[in-house]
Amino acid sequence: MCDRFLTDCEKVYRGDDGAVSRSVVNVKLALRPLVLGRFGRLPASEFGPRSLLQFRDEQVVAGLTRKTINERVRVVRRAFRFAAREELLPAAAWDSLRTVEGLRRGRGGARESEGVHPVPDDLTSSGRCRSCRRSCRRWCGCSC
Repeated sequence: MCDRFLTDCEKVYRGDDGAVSRSVVNVKLALRPLVLGRFGRLPASEFGPRSLLQFRDEQVVAGLTRKTINERVRVVRRAFRFAAREELLPAAAWDSLRTVEGLRRGRGGARESEGVHPVPDDLTSSGRCRSCRRSCRRWCGCSC
């Protein structure tokens, strides 16, 4: 099932130049624990909400951020939705995974990403970058 989903993603997620996009790499990273990990030998029809919760908990233990974990859980759900659409699995298999909610901020033990902070005033107050001394248009104040 995962192989067919990945093949479909490689067809769909392509840039303007025809190269496979970063989304395919993210799908591989999300599905790798399912294929190579403890769920690899489990039939897809037996992978249910409890298995998805265990998968999510393993991602927390691995130290991934909450947003990354939630994105990987969404990828797993998409893979099961694909399998249901292609009639590889009954639709109930995908539907049951929808009952697992994403991790919420401050709960579940997952670390939060640091986020994006504003550029210090000393870099932007003059409108010029301190490193190249030219006017800037990027967030960091450098157009180089």
